[in-house]
Formats: sequence, structure tokens, C-alpha cells
Amino acid sequence: MNNNSFILLSFIAEHNCWSKITKGIDKTELYVRILTSYPITTQQELFTAISVYGMKDYVSDFIFKLKNADNVNKINSISPLYDIHSSKTDNLLIQFLVDSKDTITNIVSSSKPISFTVKIFNGVEYWNVYFWNPMRYQVSNLIKLLKSKFNIREYSTLNAFKGYLYEAPNKFFVSAEEMNFIKILLRNGFFDSPRGRKLRDLSKEIGLSPSSLSRKSRELERKILERIIENESI
Repeated sequence: MNNNSFILLSFIAEHNCWSKITKGIDKTELYVRILTSYPITTQQELFTAISVYGMKDYVSDFIFKLKNADNVNKINSISPLYDIHSSKTDNLLIQFLVDSKDTITNIVSSSKPISFTVKIFNGVEYWNVYFWNPMRYQVSNLIKLLKSKFNIREYSTLNAFKGYLYEAPNKFFVSAEEMNFIKILLRNGFFDSPRGRKLRDLSKEIGLSPSSLSRKSRELERKILERIIENESI
């Protein structure tokens, strides 16, 4: 890959793991998002934290099935994610341990991305994996490995910055500090729909006012989109 390349790998997968218990349920009734998932070095397990939003009956059924899923070893905790006070819906944070053998998460993590996001509904996983300056063939080798082991229905890659980022015109220039800021927003689900964290909560954590955080994120989004359009000569 060229220097200073920001690569997005997106793919859709049907996986024979705990995510299959959402099959047959519309995303308006049950919506799951992986907040974090990483290998525990001392054990053959993944620590996984997910947000679960949906109708109360569907959420309760999901929790029951999750506890009994073959590759789920232990439920660590279940707690409200937001204080929504709804009689019809639940929004929960669930932390648990998963057998890491033959999991997409384990393979993706071993490829050393800067971040990844996963949305799950109706038995399907929607992955976005972000790489900053990947090694040659790193992304293509990951795709080959995933396709050899799992049912990958679709995949695509986007090179957001062709060529050398730091040789770009000033209006397209993205500094290392700005890139770190983007990473924080991605990891906290800022660009997800629905948004993973409330603007007010995230702004307190970062140390900016909500209006400043919103303005800065829009400026960076515009800068990145302008660079993509310029590179593709749209």
C-alpha cells in the first residue's frame, strides 16, 4: 500500500456463532452492535461487549439464547446502557466471554486494524474494518482468509487517501492529531446510526463542548470526502 493510506474494508457475513440467534428478527425489533471485542491472551477467549436495543420481549429472548449459545462461555454483566424509561424497549450493555476459536473477530483482530465496528440484525453481521498504512497484501490476505472460513456475502474496500497524504493540498491535509480524533469517534460509534454515544456524553469525555465536537467532526468529514472526490475525479 502507498504511504499514509487509510483503508476501509466492509463486508457482510453470516456466521455460525452467537450472532445467528438474531435471525428472523427485523432490526426495528432487535438491533445489536459490538462495542469492543478482543482476545484474552491467557485464555482462548474473546472479551466482548455489545449494546442491545429492541422491543423488551425480543431483548429478553435474545439474552436467554445468548446465555445458552454454544460458543458463549460466560456472561459477565448485563446493565442498562441508557436510562430511557420505556415500557416497550430496552437498551442494554452485555459483557461476556466467547470461545475465540473459528471467529471472525479473532481473525480480524490478528490483522491489526486500527478499529472495527460491527452491526448485527436478522442473523447477519455488517463489518467495517479500518486500517491505517497497512502492509502490502495485508487487506487482500485478510479477505482471502475470511472467505475461506466463513460465508462472506459481500465485501468492498475503499482507499480514502490515494498517494501520499502529507503531499496533499492544505484543504485536504489531515494531521496525525486529527486522525487520532477520527479514531476516537469511530471507536465510540459516533458515525453509526443510531449513534453509539450521546453527543453530550462523548464531548465531556473528550473535553470539548457539544457544539465544538459537532463542528470539528463535520469539518473532518468534509475534508475526507473532498479528498475522496478529488482523487476519484468525480
